[in-house]
Amino acid sequence: MKKCIVFCFCFAALALFSTCNKDQDGVYNPSKKIHKIYYLKEDVQELQEVWNWNGNMLSSIDYYLDGVVYYTNSFYYDNDRLTTIQNETSYATFNYDGDKIDGIKIFWNGVEDPSTIYSFEYKGNKLSTLKIILKENLISPTKKNLVNPLKYILPQFCNDIEKVVVKCMDETKGKYQTETITLNLTWSGGNITQVKTSVVEGSYTMQEETKCTYDNKENPVKGFLGVYTGGVADNFHCNKNNVLTSNTLEGIYTYTVTNSYEYEGNYPVKKNSIVHSSSQYVDDYSETIIYEYE
Repeated sequence: MKKCIVFCFCFAALALFSTCNKDQDGVYNPSKKIHKIYYLKEDVQELQEVWNWNGNMLSSIDYYLDGVVYYTNSFYYDNDRLTTIQNETSYATFNYDGDKIDGIKIFWNGVEDPSTIYSFEYKGNKLSTLKIILKENLISPTKKNLVNPLKYILPQFCNDIEKVVVKCMDETKGKYQTETITLNLTWSGGNITQVKTSVVEGSYTMQEETKCTYDNKENPVKGFLGVYTGGVADNFHCNKNNVLTSNTLEGIYTYTVTNSYEYEGNYPVKKNSIVHSSSQYVDDYSETIIYEYE
């Protein structure tokens, strides 16, 4: 699986991206609501997530492991605007500038200093630049449930990241270390077609570029900062449509995700993904995700 350059965490929350659904002003309120998400493994459906709703507002998501609830993310609102996501070990707070999300801070429970800070820049109503400051001295890979909205804005950058974090902590022997990550987005209509990413750590810099194509059907999590649905999570959840291909250039290596869908009406009910890497050290693999709606 891809070793990505964006140093985000494993497991986390989702949130609303109000500029993607301006009429809702911070509330994910889709016309077709997700109820359960399954991962198809050897022709057996394994339950991954159960979405719980309070009327038209999402109240929580239960994440399952081996048939039992592993952890739960809960969502808190001020009227119709998402303000906090929390689980048993961490939480995220959201700030807004008018109808746009302005910043996100991630905290460990009981720790006053944020472990991660996100800031957003716009061109008109479109998100153009996302900047992240990651304070690695506050990362603990032994804590299982981390709130990390970046995973749900651009989730394909977050595979296998726990190993990267552990390796970085070992190399620095627990000393204070800060990563600065910048993502520049290019849009075509309602979809993000290109992301250029840079990571700066002292004198060290790494670059990555991803390009995507889309179908013409409705993305069921449009308006979300997202949802992670298995090993391949290549959707941008700001997008109007569903990702067909995602091609990433990282140094001399390329990573390609190819998706095909089955639909009911205008919404996907099954996604089949094939992941290919040009690196001899990364094996190709495939997976299938099933969506069940209320």
